Amino acid sequence: MKAFFREICPPLLWRWLRQFAFFGARKSDWQRVPVAQQATAFQPHANGLRGWDVARVAAAERSRLAAFQQAIVAPAPVSAVHESEAVAGDSPWMHGLWMTWAYVLTKAADGKAAPVRILDWGGGLGHSYFAARSLFPSLMLDYTVKELPHMAAEGKTHVPEIRFVASLSELASESFDLVVASGSLHYSENWRAQLVELIGRTRDWLYLTRLPTTNANSFVFVQHVPGLGYDTEYAGWVIHVDELISAAKDAGLRLERRFVVDESAPIAGLEPAPYRGFLFRKSSS
Repeated sequence: MKAFFREICPPLLWRWLRQFAFFGARKSDWQRVPVAQQATAFQPHANGLRGWDVARVAAAERSRLAAFQQAIVAPAPVSAVHESEAVAGDSPWMHGLWMTWAYVLTKAADGKAAPVRILDWGGGLGHSYFAARSLFPSLMLDYTVKELPHMAAEGKTHVPEIRFVASLSELASESFDLVVASGSLHYSENWRAQLVELIGRTRDWLYLTRLPTTNANSFVFVQHVPGLGYDTEYAGWVIHVDELISAAKDAGLRLERRFVVDESAPIAGLEPAPYRGFLFRKSSS
């Protein structure tokens, strides 16, 4: 039903339905965390939160992976949604994300004769890798995903094309042409420190996307996900745009391009927080 209504609704009406009707998250699923409780919001099992590192989350992603791979085989559009029961549905939202990913890949691969080395931080079971393979079959990739232990274990068992690690310490002093964090940086309790660590791993490019943002002060939210086979809750940040760009600049990056993401976080009692994307490059490059 959701796929049907998305096909027939004008874009503005669809956005309204997704935020306020039964098609999207209920308002009560997203809550702003009071400042006094932010210190414990990211701790596993604190305040009843189970977090992302849950076996059933990894199993749910694996159960949809084959359908995702099949849905993006050429000449089909690369528009599948792996975070949906209807994986094969054509999604303008995801199509925009994957076409942006194609742009980023061309920038990272420009002028390189050797395989492009990519670190995908929080990359699930490697959906971005498979999208890249579909879009650029001849592009040589050396692809690493850093994930939480349950997801990394699932990847090591079922996705041999990709190297999976559960900690950046497993990579020793390795560096990469491109570091990616899609829908993941804001789940770090100390996102600024995590940003600096990711910057330290790239030789050239850093791509951040699917980040919930604000033009006011950054704040913490909790999201409850009863469906998709996840059945969990987790905390994340809505990040001040200027604060993010400033932190990246202080760590030696310059902003190359901003991206629009047709997604937002419907925090109860607040205006929806728009998701955005950013491509940074080392200032010395």
